[in-house]
Amino acid sequence: MSKLSLDNVTMICVNGTDDYSGSVKSMEHCLNLVSFKEAILFSPVDLNHEHINNRIIKPLSWDTYSDFMIHDLPDMIDSDYVLIVQEDGFIVNPNMWSDEFLDYDYAGALWSWQNLRTSRWLPKHIQQSSNLSIVGNGGFCLRSRKLLEVCRDCCHEVIEPEDCYICNVHRDYFEGCGIKFAPEEVANRFSFEGWSEHPSEDPMNHFGIHGGKLA
Repeated sequence: MSKLSLDNVTMICVNGTDDYSGSVKSMEHCLNLVSFKEAILFSPVDLNHEHINNRIIKPLSWDTYSDFMIHDLPDMIDSDYVLIVQEDGFIVNPNMWSDEFLDYDYAGALWSWQNLRTSRWLPKHIQQSSNLSIVGNGGFCLRSRKLLEVCRDCCHEVIEPEDCYICNVHRDYFEGCGIKFAPEEVANRFSFEGWSEHPSEDPMNHFGIHGGKLA
């Protein structure tokens, strides 16, 4: 069986520390399953790797990571889509890939309603809103070129995690710019949030995971 080819998707991992071993392990795992247009690790440390390109960036803290993802990343990607992976976010079952995912500008794992309703990152009026969205986590997610460009041009200050910024805090702004978020059913097929949070979940029913651990 041939390897899945996503030649309009760039796989990236952004690691703002000098320890990139976990990031590389995750990216190598994904490259064993899927062919991408390009694989890029953004890191302060130079990496010499046969299959992963390296872009040197300044060290990132937890909060400056979000600003980088919103305002800096868009100018560093030239593909139609970007798949964002992390040390604990990676592909599980490439057979679960669907081109339907490309119909949307953002697809990521579902959050739990309980976590959103109590999140310190969401203002009370958003937590209580009927438009509150459980789609979707940014640790393993698919984003379109259009979304990246809207992020770059967004003038709202980044004071929360970048996935919360996009999917809930400023969701109305993004939808007003024509951004389409994947419906819950589609987002759940794309990825799920953590084996430990879903003990009865079969990982093979999803393309990827955030909150997993590679052997």
